[in-house]
Amino acid sequence: MVYFKELLLDKLALNDWELIKTDDNTDWWLESYWKLRSVRQNYGLEIYVLFLVEPDYFGEEKEKAVWSIGASDRVPLTKPNNEGFINTFFIKGKLKEIICDFMNKLHKYRNNEL
Repeated sequence: MVYFKELLLDKLALNDWELIKTDDNTDWWLESYWKLRSVRQNYGLEIYVLFLVEPDYFGEEKEKAVWSIGASDRVPLTKPNNEGFINTFFIKGKLKEIICDFMNKLHKYRNNEL
């Protein structure tokens, strides 16, 4: 998960997103989240990137059970139901494709196309 997050953060920076906060003190369904700010078009727009834990996982090391990344205008109080929510699922061996798909969705969100 560390490698994936590094790749994602690099891609976000290249696409004019600034990381302004991280938090891993989260509920069981959320491994961690990042708060981002757009520093280009739609300047100042903030969004939260959520690292979601597999629903059937009950272990202590949540980073081993992240199964999707999502984005929302806030950190939900309960596990999101995908309404008003950007979501991309992990596919083993497809890190670049996952990041590309997620970045395309963030770009559409930033441009009010979602």
